[in-house]
Amino acid sequence: MRSRVLLITGAPGVGKTTLLKELVKILETSDTDFKGFLTIEVRDIKGSRIGFNLIPLNLKDSLKEIPFARKPRYIAELRGPKIERFGSYLVDVSVFSKFIDSLWSELRSSSGDLVVIIDEIAPMELKADNFREFIKWLIYESSFPLVATVKEKGRGLILKLKEEFPVIHIKRKLSEDEKRIILKNLLEVIGKELRYDR
Repeated sequence: MRSRVLLITGAPGVGKTTLLKELVKILETSDTDFKGFLTIEVRDIKGSRIGFNLIPLNLKDSLKEIPFARKPRYIAELRGPKIERFGSYLVDVSVFSKFIDSLWSELRSSSGDLVVIIDEIAPMELKADNFREFIKWLIYESSFPLVATVKEKGRGLILKLKEEFPVIHIKRKLSEDEKRIILKNLLEVIGKELRYDR
């Protein structure tokens, strides 16, 4: 039986989010409904990474970008009342939790041909308790096809998911041919044929 869940892992910077952006472009041209979020790096004028923003995918009444994590000197860019430290970053747990509640609500009221894209399942995101419960619901109770990036190293839920479901491990930046092969695998999980023009 083909899994409806496919996970992508690899070190930072190998192109996991870029791959999902390519997937989104394909879905946009195939009349396939999809929801979820991407996580993008935020850099200062010198090119140094200062944090991360969420990019909601097809959510009602949502901002185009949501500040999610920042280096301490940029804390003013975070909006929520519950901010927690994670390594060298401050994470806006309250804003992320609210976003996940909205996404979860929309998915529960959705039906039909809908794909979920999550970028990513990692300890920083799992600071929000409802995200953990949302991922469990999404994987074990819902019937939506899911494509998600997942932290390369992790314990608990992260390890459990990688043991239970197919994982594509990206170890270096991909060539166009390699990218095409992986996108074909992603689309097979979703139940779509590859239409990928470069």
